[in-house]
Amino acid sequence: MERQTSLLRERNQKLHGHLSELIEIARHNDIQFEKTKRMVLSLLEAQTLDDVAIAIEESLCQDFYGDDARLILFSDSPFDVNSLRILSRADCSLVQPLVETSMPSCGQLSEPMNRFLFQENASRIQSAAVVPLVKGETLGLLAIGSFDPDYFQSSQGTLFLSYVGEVLSRVVMHILESPRR
Repeated sequence: MERQTSLLRERNQKLHGHLSELIEIARHNDIQFEKTKRMVLSLLEAQTLDDVAIAIEESLCQDFYGDDARLILFSDSPFDVNSLRILSRADCSLVQPLVETSMPSCGQLSEPMNRFLFQENASRIQSAAVVPLVKGETLGLLAIGSFDPDYFQSSQGTLFLSYVGEVLSRVVMHILESPRR
């Protein structure tokens, strides 16, 4: 009886620990959802690509504690936008592996990719999340960098990043198709 009681107590403690872990994950996801919702609402209010870039930077650097956020768009006919980079697809061969996946990538980037994406901040960026913006074709990349080498890891989930990428792709496409950009 004592042995069975001991086994049941042990099993109960393990289940309690597992339940606590699940509750903690649910709390984290709830917080992530609220931050993502604020970002999406801000993006939906954007009228120009500058508005989009500002919304991205504010949300990712303030709410999500990223240290740098970059929005890079691909276009064969260049146009001026103050707060983001517009490049031809040919100029993006260095990050082609990130573009081709069409899925978010997290972790540490090669030094050349880091320099390409984060330019003057590249030496400080130790980990990154890169989200291809795809709406029919790849429109560009959203890159989020952190000074912490463990902030973005290849093993982390990308559900929220994928969602942000889908929303951002649609918002950018809508603005690109409108006459005022």
